[in-house]
Amino acid sequence: PPIHVAGSTPETIGFALANDLPLLFSLEPPEGRQLTVLRDLAAEDTVRPLLARSSLSRYVVIGRSRDEATRLLDPLLAGIEERRR
Repeated sequence: PPIHVAGSTPETIGFALANDLPLLFSLEPPEGRQLTVLRDLAAEDTVRPLLARSSLSRYVVIGRSRDEATRLLDPLLAGIEERRR
């Protein structure tokens, strides 16, 4: 199966670049941080092909209504914030 590198630090993104591995972008806030790091480390002619092979990960909450989805989302957001810290 394809291997994707998940990370947002210059070291992790640099590892992906050095090993020609696609990235798994999460784009958690601050939005776009991974893209900024990538563009700081790589030439533009390297960035476009890498982005074409990379994937984006997002959290999705599904409920029978918007209110139900919001009730399910609130505890998830607290956990995501705690993990980020």
